[in-house]
Amino acid sequence: MESNEEIVEGTFVSEEPETLPSGCVDAKEYVQSLNVVEEYADGKYVVCGTNLENKDFCGVLYENGMLKVYEGYTRIYPLQEGRLLAATEEKPRDMSYVRSSIQHATVSGVIIDEEGNPIFSEEGSFRFVPIAKDRLLTFKAASGFDGVVFEFGVLDSDGNWVTELSSDNEVALLLKDNVNISTDGSWKFTDSPSEEQYTDEKGLYYKKQWIAFFKDLDSVQITIYQDAKLVAPSMEYVNADLDELQPEQVRCTFTYDARTDDCVKGSFEYAFLSQDLPEQHYKMLSDGTLLFSTSLWASRDYSYDIDSKAGEKSGEVRGFYIDEDYCFDSQNGAIKNIVTGQTIPLSETICSHMQNIYLHNDIFYAILKGDDNLQYIQRLGIDEEPVRLEHFLYDGLLFYDDCFLYCNEDEGTVYIVDSENLEIVQEVLLDMEGPSFRLHKMDDSTFAVEGFYSGRSQTSCAIYRLDGERLL
Repeated sequence: MESNEEIVEGTFVSEEPETLPSGCVDAKEYVQSLNVVEEYADGKYVVCGTNLENKDFCGVLYENGMLKVYEGYTRIYPLQEGRLLAATEEKPRDMSYVRSSIQHATVSGVIIDEEGNPIFSEEGSFRFVPIAKDRLLTFKAASGFDGVVFEFGVLDSDGNWVTELSSDNEVALLLKDNVNISTDGSWKFTDSPSEEQYTDEKGLYYKKQWIAFFKDLDSVQITIYQDAKLVAPSMEYVNADLDELQPEQVRCTFTYDARTDDCVKGSFEYAFLSQDLPEQHYKMLSDGTLLFSTSLWASRDYSYDIDSKAGEKSGEVRGFYIDEDYCFDSQNGAIKNIVTGQTIPLSETICSHMQNIYLHNDIFYAILKGDDNLQYIQRLGIDEEPVRLEHFLYDGLLFYDDCFLYCNEDEGTVYIVDSENLEIVQEVLLDMEGPSFRLHKMDDSTFAVEGFYSGRSQTSCAIYRLDGERLL
């Protein structure tokens, strides 16, 4: 993908030979389809898919088209270059998530190098959550005479303990009673600490659920909550107004910041109505405070609370989160830096037509919907008038140094726009099945397209250059 490479008859050729792990194969002669493509390091991609023999595989794809396949593993996850987390369980999940039930957020596996040699391996009793290139939250559970022995620690990608494995730390004590150990010694977290149903004082039945992971900017929050899910409401409340139902509370009890190896305690509580869950989405700001939504899913104008590490509410804002420390403050019609409090006032016209705002290279890009029902873009403080954004429907923008991308699913086309003059410079017709597509930035010169098939659970992936050339 660098400038010193060329494509000859559909095969990647590098003028400078690379040092690759042993046993690599030509991807074009091995791969039938890909369903996972994730950047691992410069010129390297973690992939999963089906080979020409219709068998599942996982491996690392190199920019010269060679593929290292790791036999005996079902999924690999990128860590620091030269290190991978290889899953050993039958159906591991994609960990490129923002929130997830803890039961599905961890994976059994081993740390390996690119040759496939184990770096850290104790199969069965360990489960991992990779949250940064060089950090893995590590859980260990086993059953003994006195019950479950549960431990928590933090590993780096070389298998060294950053936080020593212990059964006495706050996280281990928090989760100890919530694991399900099989007769073969393998284990997973249970769905909830208690499967019991309970009744409030008005006769309304609930079922308790718990625990979600929220991953953002090399940080993770373990959140315990009571899901106010109606199980069997009495006839008295079948037609009750939502306001009459008892609210439940959410509280974040543990945060781990991989950038500082800082374990943060807190108790962030808010109420929500039982029949319409809020978007439980946390953001860690640059000063260490947490920004989290208390709005309903149906609301575009989110309500956010700002909390300190100690769990003290320090402020609130209504609007929507943009990026870094910025949000659109809909109450005051301005872009607001949540940490410093500084604002950038916006005109009433922009606010009334606002759909979204993106931040890239210190420039705010506002997506506006005109009175003609068409989409426009305006760089705030740069463009005097909105510019028509041709072929844009509703999906987001994917930014590169001097351009941005968006996909028109109806046309099956990716459009590449010069971020300086806002003109379309390239149209990439997707030669893959849809009907829905999602774009992912791979490196400075490539992007991946994830295709979703109607009625199927699996997806397909393809990699393209910014000039429209399909690489795989």
